[in-house]
Amino acid sequence: MIKPNFSVSVHKIPLAASEHSLIGVNGYPPHTWANYFSFYVEGVSGLESGSLRCLNFWYENAQGAISRFCNDRLIRVRVWGWKTPKTSLPCRVCIVDDARIPDNWYYNKLCFTGWGYPPTDVVRDIYNHLGDPTNELERFTNPLKYHERRGGVYNEKTGTIHYKITSDTSKLVTNLKDGGIRITSLPIATVSDGVDCLSPSMAAVVNKSIQEEINKGTENGSDT
Repeated sequence: MIKPNFSVSVHKIPLAASEHSLIGVNGYPPHTWANYFSFYVEGVSGLESGSLRCLNFWYENAQGAISRFCNDRLIRVRVWGWKTPKTSLPCRVCIVDDARIPDNWYYNKLCFTGWGYPPTDVVRDIYNHLGDPTNELERFTNPLKYHERRGGVYNEKTGTIHYKITSDTSKLVTNLKDGGIRITSLPIATVSDGVDCLSPSMAAVVNKSIQEEINKGTENGSDT
């Protein structure tokens, strides 16, 4: 049997964040979508001090869960560690794996946004432990088919993913007398993990459309 080129260990650690994203979150946990984060680990037996990216739990949910369900103020995590092939730099990620916390407090997939992808063998082992009912592992084993099933187009050369999205006309708030500028729906490029951005070509179209509307308003005597 081939020995895996990664390690797995289980620890109880306090909730201290070394970093987290900054999307706005309303209401009370558990949230189905909130901010990803990394634990800051220090003084934990068997773990080097430093950042530890969490893949299956949102920061706001962790704050709520540790106070409601973890009387010891420690949260149980499973850690995967490995070294980069070329430079042998140590890397690690973790999932929250605490039976005291109800299932609806967990993110039901894995979030890699802002961090990058672990080796496929590591991701496979994580999904083997968690279960993978929607075949998320296919993103690593066959990204072309994975994104095609979800209506996207994967570019193997650049590693980018594009989804064409249509939506209703939106109103941009300005100080024009007509109350705003209306722009028709445009396709946008989705990079990965729900991070949406305008492609450069679409950004140019939007900027041109906005400028044309502003010019029209100026020609008609509107304030800009």
